[in-house]
Amino acid sequence: KQWYQRRVAITAGVPPPDMCDLMGHTALQKSGYEQHIANILKESPFSKCADVVDQEPFAAEAVDQICMCFDISCSCAILEQLAGECKAKEVNTDGWQINFPESMCAPNCPEGSVFKQRGPKPAPSCQKP
Repeated sequence: KQWYQRRVAITAGVPPPDMCDLMGHTALQKSGYEQHIANILKESPFSKCADVVDQEPFAAEAVDQICMCFDISCSCAILEQLAGECKAKEVNTDGWQINFPESMCAPNCPEGSVFKQRGPKPAPSCQKP
């Protein structure tokens, strides 16, 4: 619903509410969240998608989500939506979460397997339980 409200507000020419301000976050905290999202978006596969999908609304919404729930992982659903948009434009975003463990977003694993951040293998992976 927040995503829809943001689009309606932008379309109507009304600036969307600053969720970080409303939720009591400092400007420094918001800046840190913005930098966190920017760091993810500037790397592959999202960097490959920047020419075909406008990432700014996704970035702004991701920061809002972090501010509303006070947790970096709250941006995962928005980043997943962006990955879907990229994939629809033929940019391969499979496994983007593994490239960004600092995002706190677990990848969607095939049925019958679970994601393990640290395990017997050196890299995070989906494994049979």
